[in-house]
Amino acid sequence: MIQNEIDELDEQTDSSLARKIESEPGYKTVLYGILRFCGTPRRLSEVEQEIKALLSGRSCFHSPQVLMNILIENGGLTVTDEGEGNILLQTTEEGREIASASCPATLVDELFKRDSAYKDIYLSILISCSEPKTLDEIEDILVGNEVMASENILASYFISELEEAGVLRWDVKWKTAQDGLAAVQAYSS
Repeated sequence: MIQNEIDELDEQTDSSLARKIESEPGYKTVLYGILRFCGTPRRLSEVEQEIKALLSGRSCFHSPQVLMNILIENGGLTVTDEGEGNILLQTTEEGREIASASCPATLVDELFKRDSAYKDIYLSILISCSEPKTLDEIEDILVGNEVMASENILASYFISELEEAGVLRWDVKWKTAQDGLAAVQAYSS
């Protein structure tokens, strides 16, 4: 009976973490990124730097400390105080499982399977955004695409899906993330 209660608690913690991350759509990719980054123990200052890089200059309501606390309070990160101000953060097993399921390679693979008819459009956007592009510039690149015209789909749909997968980022203009460049190589051949 006690083991069943422990198993239930483990399931609740895991789904609680996933639910919390999914309830923060503006920070979801950042939260997943923190979990991946802390796969090995990291100093607090390193994690703060990584969060700033993941946010890539976006204006935010949540500070790096708030984002770390979200993961700590929901069972995604553990904190170890080694004394003398040396605090380490590490992803829990639950956090690792959630982070691996949400890595950009996995998400892009799922996206290309789900929207296989649009794979060439996605790849075209990723390739063109290896150099930063505005929405207007992306739309110009896609002008005349028969699939988009026949289904009346806007470029913003594809941009949103790629951003959600973590392979396209906004930083004054749309820019293909490192994981997006890897996806181009993997799917272009």
